[in-house]
Amino acid sequence: MYAGMLTTTLRKAQFEEGLRFIQQLYDDVVIPFTRRLNGYQGAFTMVDRGRGEIPGIVLYATEEDARQLRQQSDLWRQLFDEIGPDREAQLRNYLAAPLERRVQNIIAQDAQYFPPTPVGN
Repeated sequence: MYAGMLTTTLRKAQFEEGLRFIQQLYDDVVIPFTRRLNGYQGAFTMVDRGRGEIPGIVLYATEEDARQLRQQSDLWRQLFDEIGPDREAQLRNYLAAPLERRVQNIIAQDAQYFPPTPVGN
């Protein structure tokens, strides 16, 4: 199994507002989009308030599947078409650093389903 990891770093002065925006964007667009990709196995979005980061992890069956959504690819452009220009501009306003995406091979796992925890807990 492989993980496509996308790290979003937000401006500290707008962190909570940006976090709510990102959570809604993932719920409305990003997760439904990734569910349609080849090899999709699940996704997690986390928050590190101390670092100002929101790492998102999408699990894929193969390395090829995980690499299909690389930045500057046709699929990446399709995702941003679904996000739309207004939300993309709003997203960029919250960013303290460029989006960073990388692929990693999962070498060990022990995961069970846990219901989502509301933001702020």
